[in-house]
Formats: sequence, structure tokens, C-alpha cells
Amino acid sequence: MNKGKNMILYVMRHGTTEWNIQQKMQGQADIPLNEKGKEDAIKASFKLKDIHFNKCYCSPLIRAKETANLVLSDKTCEIIPEDLLKEITFGINEGKTMDMINNDPENALHTYFRSPENYIPAKGGESVYDLLKRGNKFLTKISKEEHNSQKILIVSHGAFIKGLITIVNHQSAADFWHHKEQKNCAVTVFEFKDGKWKLLQDAVDILAGEKLQ
Repeated sequence: MNKGKNMILYVMRHGTTEWNIQQKMQGQADIPLNEKGKEDAIKASFKLKDIHFNKCYCSPLIRAKETANLVLSDKTCEIIPEDLLKEITFGINEGKTMDMINNDPENALHTYFRSPENYIPAKGGESVYDLLKRGNKFLTKISKEEHNSQKILIVSHGAFIKGLITIVNHQSAADFWHHKEQKNCAVTVFEFKDGKWKLLQDAVDILAGEKLQ
């Protein structure tokens, strides 16, 4: 990573979907925002009105794209789809509910939530290590491509954001869940300065009135 750059990333989780309400595993299933999700993204737009974003990178999944468009509806800001920002995929386990997973120790996701370093995904799924590899690729890419003194909005997903925190904090896959809950439209803030990444704020619940630095 190049030194001399100074960049702030505001990484937001997408707004609420019906599958969030139903506690279904979304992964890369392309589920849109529900009405609450749209309303919360509009509220988030107001909370971020005083920040000038130079650019936005967004997961191409519809719930993230809708969130980005609503949050930036009053701003002139380029929105760039980025495949690296997609949520971890759970393969054939997408659509399973948390009750089903908690009651079935044989389901791979039972391990995912309890011992992520030992999680072996079901068919079509990604491991936590796969997710961390994608996160590293994204951080490397954006640190090389963007200019000094940028404020960039990133709209992504809960597990992907936890992966970024794990990477920046130099933690292991075993620490994947040892961070604050990434609520819908919460914002995690990273700084890139002198060639190094630093976590400034973790999962700031701007909808509940928590303040960004």
C-alpha cells in the first residue's frame, strides 16, 4: 500500500429487509429493502447530510444499491458497484432461519456462529477465510486507486464489515464475532494514513442518535 495517502471510509450496512425481520440467512440472495429499510436509509441520509463524500462504492446486491441511492439522494456523488463488497454467500443454506440453525448442530452454520475459524461452508458457500481474502483485496484496491483526503461511503453487509474490522485490527478468524453488532444503516469508520489502516469507530448507530467523529 502506498504511503502519503489520507482517506476516511464510512462503511454502512444496508437497510432492513423482510429476511432480516424473519431472521433468514440472506448471504448473496438478492433481497430488496422493505418499507422500514427505505425509511431508515432516508433517515440515514439526513444524519450524514454534513459529510461531503467524494465517491461511493457499493455492493451490487439490491438491498445495498437501494440503500446507497437513498442515502445519497441529495448529494452529487458517483456510486460505483463493486463485487468484492458482496455479503458472504451461504450457498444452499441461504433462506434458512436462525431457529433452524440453532436447533440443528449438524448444519454448517451452527459452527459459523460459534466457531467461525472451523466453519466449513455447505455447497456453494464461502468460508470466513474466503471472506477475509475478499476484504483484503478490497482494502488493497481502494488504497491504491483513490486520492488523498478522500471521504468515501461504502455500502455493504454485516459479515463483510465484520471481516474488514477483523483485518484492520490484525485479528484472527476466531475473533470474527468479537465486535459490536452491525445494525442496519450503522456506520463503521476506517482511516487510511501513512500506508496503514486504522479502525476509528465501530458500528455507530446513527439512527439511534450515536455520533460520528
